[in-house]
Amino acid sequence: MAKRILNKVLPEHKDKFEKYVHKWQILFGLQDWRFYVRYSGKNGNLGETSIEIESRVATITLGTSFGADPVNDFTLESLAIHELAHVWLAPLEAAFKSRNMSPEEQMAEEHKAVNLLEKLLMEKYYQVELFKVQKIVIGPRNGDLK
Repeated sequence: MAKRILNKVLPEHKDKFEKYVHKWQILFGLQDWRFYVRYSGKNGNLGETSIEIESRVATITLGTSFGADPVNDFTLESLAIHELAHVWLAPLEAAFKSRNMSPEEQMAEEHKAVNLLEKLLMEKYYQVELFKVQKIVIGPRNGDLK
């Protein structure tokens, strides 16, 4: 039985995704990088980025399906932010490599930063709350001032 592809990525989605990559390339200050976008169903990932840090070239491979997630402006832009955050953090990854960290530990640490950055930027630009954070109030509490 053939596997059903949910929320297929269409050619027009690739065009929109490329525009979001260009937008966020500027916002991340990565104008000195060259970006290429490919379209492939490789590994079942939504997206994957290969980075050549010395030549400042990044190739983003856009998957053929978003699985259970809808393919829309929000998810396409969120993916662009996520993949460009990896490029933005590439120098950090190079610093990790100078330490004795396993590739899995490096990727876990990088994804902590990438995922937080992605959520914060998407909340800012889409004015939606993607995760709840306990608000911390610094200063006197009610009744402390007289």
